Amino acid sequence: MGGLITLPDAFCLFNRARGTEMVSPDDMLNACKRFKELGLPVIFRKFPSQVMVIQAKSHSDAKMAQRIAQHIETNGAVSAIEISGDFSK
Repeated sequence: MGGLITLPDAFCLFNRARGTEMVSPDDMLNACKRFKELGLPVIFRKFPSQVMVIQAKSHSDAKMAQRIAQHIETNGAVSAIEISGDFSK
């Protein structure tokens, strides 16, 4: 649905699902850095603000910009909140 999750959130969800055999933050980070080489449908991104995320390839910046432009052409001017609500449907 959203296509993006912060690395700390993904780490917590992953370890919660594993129960007692948890992975370390370093292991999670190293695994994420291998997504591209493994050909997975997700990518690891680190923004200039140092926020690290796991992002679905289907939600690339270019694809999202195209989707937003098409939405604006169809619906006219909209706010970021409105577009976010429309995209979550």
